[in-house]
Amino acid sequence: MRAEIAIDVTPAVHAAASAESDVLAVTGPPGSGKTTALAMRAVARAAVAPVLVICSHASGVRAFRNELARLGASGDIQLGTAPEHCLRWLRAHHALAGVRADLRAGGEAASQAIIREAAAGLLDMSWPELQIADLDLNLPFLSRPDKFLDEAAALMRQLRSGRVSPDEFERGCAAGVTAFYGDEVEAAVAKCLDPALQSRVGKRGRDALRANASTLQQQKRAERGLAVLLGRLYREYLRVARSAALMSDEDLIDECVRWLAEDGTSARALARSYSCALVDDAEDAPAALVDLVIALTAAGLPGVTLAGWPDSMIDGLQGRRSALGALNASERIVLAPLGASPEPRIARYENEVEEVASVAAAIAELCAQGAAPSEIAVLTRSADAAAVYAQRFEELGLPVDAPLDRFAAPSEISDWLALGAIVDDPSDHEHLLRVLASPLVGLADASIYAMCEDPAAVTQLALDVGVGDERKRPESERQRTALARNMLEGTVDARLPDEPRAVAVRFRRQLARWREQYSGMPAPAVLAGVMKASGFAQRWASAPPHRRERLQQDALRVIEAFAADGASGRRRSLLELVRAFEEDELPVRAADRSPDAVVCDTISGSKGERWPHVFIVGLAHERFPRIYVSRAMAFSRTYGLIVRENVAPGAAQTAKFAWYYARFEAKALYLAEERRALSYGLSRGWRSASASGFGKPPRWAKDYDLIATMT
Repeated sequence: MRAEIAIDVTPAVHAAASAESDVLAVTGPPGSGKTTALAMRAVARAAVAPVLVICSHASGVRAFRNELARLGASGDIQLGTAPEHCLRWLRAHHALAGVRADLRAGGEAASQAIIREAAAGLLDMSWPELQIADLDLNLPFLSRPDKFLDEAAALMRQLRSGRVSPDEFERGCAAGVTAFYGDEVEAAVAKCLDPALQSRVGKRGRDALRANASTLQQQKRAERGLAVLLGRLYREYLRVARSAALMSDEDLIDECVRWLAEDGTSARALARSYSCALVDDAEDAPAALVDLVIALTAAGLPGVTLAGWPDSMIDGLQGRRSALGALNASERIVLAPLGASPEPRIARYENEVEEVASVAAAIAELCAQGAAPSEIAVLTRSADAAAVYAQRFEELGLPVDAPLDRFAAPSEISDWLALGAIVDDPSDHEHLLRVLASPLVGLADASIYAMCEDPAAVTQLALDVGVGDERKRPESERQRTALARNMLEGTVDARLPDEPRAVAVRFRRQLARWREQYSGMPAPAVLAGVMKASGFAQRWASAPPHRRERLQQDALRVIEAFAADGASGRRRSLLELVRAFEEDELPVRAADRSPDAVVCDTISGSKGERWPHVFIVGLAHERFPRIYVSRAMAFSRTYGLIVRENVAPGAAQTAKFAWYYARFEAKALYLAEERRALSYGLSRGWRSASASGFGKPPRWAKDYDLIATMT
């Protein structure tokens, strides 16, 4: 094999690539060659039959694809994440799987859309469960329906990722009540008085654990009532999801495993169509991947290789779990690092401005020494932080690529879509207001305010003597339509100064021409036409090379998302599509990395990728480590439903919630993962690695100071 692919590898990597075991486990720290071994294994096996390669993250797919290209791979190697593979299989066999032929991945927004349809009977009070005599509707989150549905959608994703059936959920909830409270509440009282827990909880947790027997009885009753409603909601969720056009990643994997379990013929045909399955970064896999691998193996998949390293698990907070122990490996190969890791440089600054300036200077120096911008990566813990740093570095003149799931110029994207929305429907005030205030038109606040006034309103410059009721504002409906009417009809142009009036007149004429020109055209075509006619395309084309490529790619991503929605058979207007986009209900693919820019992304978004130089930035209180936010509603097979919000008197949290998260040391586990993430991020640089932050955490959060643990 080494002769065939003409690449130098260590004997251990060669052994991992050529092992004949049916179930092989390959482990080793970051940089030990696991991906290389799997890529070599894929090249060899693809000569026999197609190879299935499952990566934990999209970044892992990119890294694996680059490795295959380096090896000169040929043959049928099907590469993707677990949800991507499941989506492809479900669509190819939609009739057998019982799903839609046009099924697409929709992320978290898909589960939220499904839950809103599933909850129709709850919202109109038609479910028979609501008629139970002792069901008290004073339940957590129920007084805020939107909040309740958002939290319920998160719970549904957790249940589906853990492949918990509705029956298992209901049995677990019933058993969990007894496991925590006891026959009455005597067990809960004893648990809350456990002195060992006091050192693990904060003030709110201690307040929650002081609940008396009466309060615990009320919490117990509320938990039972909520479990009844959630059990029914879960069944309705599964019913709606089966016919949904968009599914979350958790839904896709669960539906696929369900189909394979119910249809043995399809499962055997699918499993035997591959020579083997290779799972890279298996320590950070979707929770249900274990069931998927087991199902394919039971159906006759010839071989499985699981590669990963336990200490590289960094996405447990997102529900990912290790799949390294999914099967009993017949052979285990441990790889050693291929080279010495660079000694990381650690720095603490007074504030973010000082940190950004220092890191920017270091990046500029590397570029001056001959490093290409694409050989440098700036990594953060969260996408929000990555977007902030990308903007800061861009302002300092560095060629930086924004996070791949964001937009390089989000405000310009919003202006463009708002313009498209009013070309479709100029009476849409929200988008019309944005367009008028944007650089597209550029009206000042005073001019926009004047255009929002109803033309029938009385303008009185004298004292209000004997005016009476004629000074009342117009009817509310007229006031709501005033801006659109004034813009389209010019009824208040006389109130505007000369220059704003001329601007408004020009825009009115242009808008009328666009509406006539694009009338009857599909939404993506209108959007593309408006982009060119309004100057967005020209402005983006004149940007610096690295930014030009990303801006044009971002525009294409948006148009593709709008076109995909139309191709699914849905007939939505451009305005409806813009609103769906703004509500994150329109799936948009991630961008590709720019070959001419510094990478600015999250640590988890770079899983599997490496660069010569890496900077980990933003080590600061409540940024990295991130703020720990536990699930508002969680499920334990032993303790059932774990709900944070308390509807009984006393603390804001329930006693069960405080006890459960203290009992299993959730915050300690979380901080351990944040430290692993920092270590993993530094391992992404093979020539140099730096970590920096600013400020110091308060004294009560000294354990959160990651810089202190490294110096």
